[in-house]
Amino acid sequence: MLGFSFRIYNVLGFSFHSYNVLGFSFRIYNVLRFSFHIYNMLGFSFRIYNVLGFSFHSYNVLRFSFHSNNVLGFSFHSYNVLGFSFHIYNMLGFSFRIYNVLGFSFHSYNVLGFSFHSYNVLGFSFHSYNMLGFSFRIYNVLGFSFHSYNVLRFSFHSNNVLSFSFHSYNVLGFSFHIYNMLGFSFRIYNVLGFSFHSYNVLGFSFHSYNVLGFSFHIYNMLGFSFRIYNVLGFSFHSYNVLGFSFHSYNVLGFSFHIYNMLGFSFRIYNVLGFSFHSYNVLGFSFRIYNVLRFSFHIYNMLGFSFRIYNMLGFSFHSYNVL
Repeated sequence: MLGFSFRIYNVLGFSFHSYNVLGFSFRIYNVLRFSFHIYNMLGFSFRIYNVLGFSFHSYNVLRFSFHSNNVLGFSFHSYNVLGFSFHIYNMLGFSFRIYNVLGFSFHSYNVLGFSFHSYNVLGFSFHSYNMLGFSFRIYNVLGFSFHSYNVLRFSFHSNNVLSFSFHSYNVLGFSFHIYNMLGFSFRIYNVLGFSFHSYNVLGFSFHSYNVLGFSFHIYNMLGFSFRIYNVLGFSFHSYNVLGFSFHSYNVLGFSFHIYNMLGFSFRIYNVLGFSFHSYNVLGFSFRIYNVLRFSFHIYNMLGFSFRIYNMLGFSFHSYNVL
C-alpha cells in the first residue's frame, strides 16, 4: 500500500518479517532461536545477528562504523568514528586494543600474561613490553631516547638526552656504566670483582683499574701525569708535573727513586741492603754508595772535588780545592 510493503511469514514456529517503508527496509528473521535483524534507513544500516548464543552487531551511521561480535566467549569490537579507529579484541584470555586518534596510535596487547604496549603521540613513541619476567621499555621524546631492558635479572639502560648518553648494564653480577655529557665521558666497569674506571673531563683523563688485587691508576690533567701501579705487592709511581718528573719503584723490598726538577736530578736506589745515591744540583754532583759496609762518597762542586772511601776499615780521603 502507498509504496509500503509488509511481509510477515510464520512457518513451523519460524517467523520472517520484511518491511519496506518510504525507502527504508526492516528485516527480522527468527529461526531455531536464531535471530537476524537488518535495518536500512537514511543511508544507515544496522545488522544484529544472534546465532547459537553468539552475537554479531554491525552499525554504519553517517560513514561511521561500529562492529561488535561475541563468539564462544570471545569479543571483537571495531569502531571507526570521524576518521578515528578503535579496535578491541578479547579471546582465550588475550586482549588486543588498537586505537588511532588524530594521528596518534595506542596499541595494547596482553597475551598469556605477557603485555605489549606501544604508543605514538605527536611524534613521540613509548614502547613497554613485559614477557616471561622480562621487561623492555623504549621511549623516544623530543629526540631523546630512553631504553630500559630487564632480562633474567639482567638490566640494560640506555638514555640519550640533549646529545648526552647514559648507559648502564648489569649482567651476571657484572656492571657496566658509560656516561657521555658535555664532552665528558665516564666509564665504570665491574667484572668478576675487577673494576675499571675511566673518566675524561675537560681534556683531563683519570683511569683506575683494579684486577686480581692489582691496582693501576693513571691521571692526566693540565699537562700533569700521574701513574700509580701496585702489582703483587710491588708499587710503581711515576709523576710528571710542569716538566718535573718523580719516579718511585718498590720491588721485592728494593726501592728506586728518581726525581728530576728544574735541572736537578736525584737518584736513590736501595737494593739488597745496598744504597746508591746520586744528586745533581746546579752543576754540582753528589754520589754516595754503600755496599757491604763499604762507603764511597764523591762530591764535585764549583771545581772542588771530594772523595771519601771507607773499605774494610781503611779510609781514603782525597780533596781537591781551587
